[in-house]
Amino acid sequence: MKHIYNNENLIFIKNILIQKEVKEDCNNFNIDDVTISFYETCLNKIVEKFGKIPGILAIYQFGSISAIGNSDIDLIFVIEPDKKISSKIFQTFEDKFSFKEKYVLYQHTPLIIGEKIIENINYVRECKNVRLLYGENYTFNDVDNILVLLYMLIDLITEYYPFTFLTKKLTARSEFQYINAFRYVYSLFIVVISEFEVSLNLNSVEYEEVQNILDKNNLYRKEYKNRCDSEVRKFFYYAKKRFLDILKKMNLVIDNLLITKLYVNNNVLKCKYLIGQRVFNRFCKQLYYTMNFFGKEIIYGQYPLNYLLFFRFKNVLPTNLLKAVKERDFYVDAYINFVKNYAFGRSLYFPWRKRNDWKTVVKQIIGAVNISI
Repeated sequence: MKHIYNNENLIFIKNILIQKEVKEDCNNFNIDDVTISFYETCLNKIVEKFGKIPGILAIYQFGSISAIGNSDIDLIFVIEPDKKISSKIFQTFEDKFSFKEKYVLYQHTPLIIGEKIIENINYVRECKNVRLLYGENYTFNDVDNILVLLYMLIDLITEYYPFTFLTKKLTARSEFQYINAFRYVYSLFIVVISEFEVSLNLNSVEYEEVQNILDKNNLYRKEYKNRCDSEVRKFFYYAKKRFLDILKKMNLVIDNLLITKLYVNNNVLKCKYLIGQRVFNRFCKQLYYTMNFFGKEIIYGQYPLNYLLFFRFKNVLPTNLLKAVKERDFYVDAYINFVKNYAFGRSLYFPWRKRNDWKTVVKQIIGAVNISI
């Protein structure tokens, strides 16, 4: 048989060989071999491989390793504004790191940012327990404005976390991490309502339940790592369902806070939109989540729920809150512009509403999603 070798055939053959190599690498990988010393070895390799690339100003690790073999290493690359540098970062991970090393280092794209935003990255997303691995040592400013924290909380409880709990086909590792990350959302919620002296709206049983779910999740992460059995799958179902219920109550508390403490107009708050295509039937085809807005039950027909006044009609906010929203948005927009221009739109964090032009999205669905109360 005569074989015809052209560019198309060669690309096909190359892809087959790459898939075979990756598959063999996966088969040879034993998650129990991942130890705390292996994490340190991977970090040393980060410095070795990336310290040689011109234009990388600094590399940081942030977060914590709370479950050996399950936790990943979160990385920040501070780079000069040049697409070639980002390209080298992505390609170096692919070419120079084994499957086992990428399992620890490259579960997701690292945070790639410029030096003009690095000091205020906590206004975009929380980066705690920061550790310098290579390069210049920048200062990381804390967010001390409670109204900025309130705005960040609204962003999380109305967009990011409902989305993560409804996302299908997640690995056990991702399920563990998303549930664990709710700890930050809940702690931020407590900080905000404590500052404004607003009722928690959760009884002692519910508060204890949140802590128990988070504690149990930690135990499962350490015991099962990236594997799970029927018991763990039932836990995922229960935990995410309960956290969605908690998010619903948190929404009501924030509504109350905005009206009673910040004097946002009641009629303005009623103008909320359901944006997106994700139907709230994650757990049962016949089940649709509902939320109580000012005493009336509204069906979640689509996802996600957004506070229109924060993300579009900002001029209706009280002066102090509007100032806080603009303060945070300044850093978020600077970060997003950098990622789009110099990191190919790829980074660890990218706000949902910023992925596409917000006005275009609203125009496409504005007629179908308006809620009249």
